[in-house]
Amino acid sequence: MADHVFTIDTGHCCLDGHFPDAPIVPGVVLLDHVIRAAAERYGGRLRRIVRCKFVAALRPDEACCIELAPKSASRLQFVCNGPDGCVAMGVIEWSTPIDG
Repeated sequence: MADHVFTIDTGHCCLDGHFPDAPIVPGVVLLDHVIRAAAERYGGRLRRIVRCKFVAALRPDEACCIELAPKSASRLQFVCNGPDGCVAMGVIEWSTPIDG
């Protein structure tokens, strides 16, 4: 079950120059949505990104589903899935205790 679903519109300013003939959603935008999803679900704030791997491109107007799973009392594992599967995954450290 997705914790957060979002779509970046083709007119979004983050796509300017990223890349002119084949736009993709920047990784920082994906991470921003991961952090928002964690804050909505657990409160608190990001301490640090422990690990992050971008494995595929997310294009404008494609839905992205973020799934969060507790890894420890202060760490969350995340997976960002686009229409063709995983686009990013990793672990973040969170400021407040995480209840499973």
